Amino acid sequence: MKIRAFDILRLLLHFTLSSANLVLQYYEAIPVFENKMSILDPIDTKPADSLVRCAMFCGFGCKTFSFNHDAGLCLTYNTCHILNKTVTKIGWQLYNSLSYRLGEEECKRSSLGYEYTGKVSVTESNRTCQAWNSQTPHEHKNFTNLIKNYCRNPDGEPAPWCYTTDPNKRWEICNIPYCGLVEEECKRSKSGYDYTGKVSVTKSGKTCQAWNSQTPHSHNFTSLQENYCRTIDNEPAPWCYTMDPYKRLELCNIPYCVTCPLECVRKNDPKGKKYFGTINVTKTGIPCQRWDSQKPHTHRFDELAGHENYCRNPDEENGPWCYTTNDTQRFDLCPVPHC
Repeated sequence: MKIRAFDILRLLLHFTLSSANLVLQYYEAIPVFENKMSILDPIDTKPADSLVRCAMFCGFGCKTFSFNHDAGLCLTYNTCHILNKTVTKIGWQLYNSLSYRLGEEECKRSSLGYEYTGKVSVTESNRTCQAWNSQTPHEHKNFTNLIKNYCRNPDGEPAPWCYTTDPNKRWEICNIPYCGLVEEECKRSKSGYDYTGKVSVTKSGKTCQAWNSQTPHSHNFTSLQENYCRTIDNEPAPWCYTMDPYKRLELCNIPYCVTCPLECVRKNDPKGKKYFGTINVTKTGIPCQRWDSQKPHTHRFDELAGHENYCRNPDEENGPWCYTTNDTQRFDLCPVPHC
């Protein structure tokens, strides 16, 4: 069966019974390149009689895989596929893998993370968590039945948290990433210009003020959606006005995405603001200038310094673009396909 490039394939719901606990395993594969093979070394090579079987081999720690139906071979990788690190190989397909076991991976599926049952035991400032059944250095009456010193959210805080072993810091939020399939609830850029999710609390737990409201803080950004955190007005990260009359605005804690980016522009992202793939030439074939370079063209997008010379759209152009290496042409759009 031929697979059309960039179709999202939901492959399998797989149930296993382990220690009397039913575990739901979900696999999703996203085609990235057709008739291409990575030149990077795979972490494993196995025979596979189907795409489903190959997806199952790509478990925790595996980010991408390659499958050749005719050869019956599956290659798994712990890195993302990069266009300039592939070669043409008829019959091979490269996929991004999104697979997880509910309740077992080190990620959360909601902004509050109330369902998180992983083993992270350090806070966002790298403080070690105090064991829940301990009263030292911080005494507490509740939550003594929670497991070891793992971050949890038993009381509706903005995210999983723990008491710390620092006598001067009673408790603190933990930095738990979102599970792979919640693409909207994470960011890929430092400033979060690409973030379009629904987090509506600040990093200190304050509720965000609705953008179309002028109470308690008056402002000019009334066209934004509900009270979701957004990156506007040259702030360094997504933020919002707060419902606290004494705190006008505050940054929000938006985690970085942990899955591999797509090599296409999604239908719900027509301008490609969420494109973080590896295409690095313009639509006329001119190589892109590196974002960490000011030659031949100077620019203000220092935050993209770690994105090599890949096409991006940080400023509302009609699609992903880049500065060119041609002295006479400052920038141009890139030939990024639609998903």
